[in-house]
Amino acid sequence: MVAISRWVGILSVIMFFVAMSCVIPNKVAKSEKESYKKLPPDSILQYAINLYRQERYWRAQEVLSYLLEEYRTHPIAEKAYYYYALTFFGIGEPASAGYHLHVFINRFPESKLVPDAYYWKAYALYAMSLPYNLDQTYTKRAIEAFQLFLNLYPDHKHAENAKKHIKNLRRRLQKKDIYNAELYYKIGEYLSAKIALMHVLEDWHDLPEKDYVAFLLIKSAYLYAINSVEEKQRERLREVVELYHEFEMFFKDSQHAKEAQKIYEEAKQRLNNQS
Repeated sequence: MVAISRWVGILSVIMFFVAMSCVIPNKVAKSEKESYKKLPPDSILQYAINLYRQERYWRAQEVLSYLLEEYRTHPIAEKAYYYYALTFFGIGEPASAGYHLHVFINRFPESKLVPDAYYWKAYALYAMSLPYNLDQTYTKRAIEAFQLFLNLYPDHKHAENAKKHIKNLRRRLQKKDIYNAELYYKIGEYLSAKIALMHVLEDWHDLPEKDYVAFLLIKSAYLYAINSVEEKQRERLREVVELYHEFEMFFKDSQHAKEAQKIYEEAKQRLNNQS
C-alpha cells in the first residue's frame, strides 16, 4: 500500500508539471498574438493590411475588429472598416462583405475608397449569384450594381472587369430563359413554350444559340397546332409555316435545319389534307 501511495504521489507531481508546461506556452503564445495592441494605431492598421494581403483573413479580421472597437473615432477607422469589409470575401461570406461595404459607403461618403467600395459591393452580389437553373434575383441585382458603378466611375481601374462580369451575368439570364422555355416544352405546355421562346428571341439579340431557340419555337408551335381543336389547327399550322420561312432565311446552315424542314413539310402536308 505504501508503494502504491508513493507512485500515486509521483504521478500527481508529473501531471502537475505537464499541465504547467502547457499553460505557460499558451500564455506566452497569447501574449505574442496580442502584442500588436502595444503598437500605435497606424502601425496596427498596417499590420492588419499585411495580414489581409497574405490571405490570413481571419487574423486580419480579428486585428481590424480590435481597431474599430478601440479607435472608432480615429481617422484610421475609415481604412480599417474598408479592409474589414473585404476580409469577408476571404472567409467565404460575400453577403456580409456586401453589407459592410454598403455601410462603409454611407458612413464615409467622401472617402477615396468609395469607388472601390461600389465595385466590391457589386462583386459581392456577383459572388452570390446562383447557377442559371436556380433563382436569378442576385444575378439581376449584380447587373444593376455593376451598371451603377460604371455609370458613376466609367474610367475606374475595375471598369473592364465590371463589364466582363455583366456579360457573364447576362449570359446566365439568357440560359435561365431558355431553361424555363425548355421546361414548358418537356411537360407538354406547348403554348407556354412558344410564348417563352418568342420572348427569348425578342429579349436577347446576341443569343449564341439563337438558331436552336428558333427551331424549338417551330417544334413547339407545330405540336401546339396538331394538339389543338380541329377548327384552330389550320390557322396554327400556317403559323408554323411562317416560322419556318423565317428560320430558313436566317439559319439555313443550322444543325437543326433538316429537322426544321421535316416539321415544315409535315405541317404543309396537314394543310393540304385539310384543303
